Amino acid sequence: MARTSGISAERKLQAVMSVLKGEVKVAEAARRLGVTEQTISNWRRQFLEAGAAGIEQGKRQSKSQREAQLEAEVEELKTALGETVAELRVVKRGRSTREILYGSK
Repeated sequence: MARTSGISAERKLQAVMSVLKGEVKVAEAARRLGVTEQTISNWRRQFLEAGAAGIEQGKRQSKSQREAQLEAEVEELKTALGETVAELRVVKRGRSTREILYGSK
């Protein structure tokens, strides 16, 4: 049988879902993709284990990926705001940031 490295994750998922839905037998899915029945069974097992892990984790996951991304963005914006406020204070005192960084001209 052919090596599976050339088969996309999407095609593997489609094959596994077809088997799980009962649309095709493992043997038929394997024949269509040119892999062994064991390979299809392995993909199915991996798929089910990954899904089970997600269910087991359930509410233990405190933040979604999106929440973590937004929190990181908020911290970045806070830092930028703090730097801007500091620059404004310097400018209000009559000295430009350039003068502070590179000396008076």
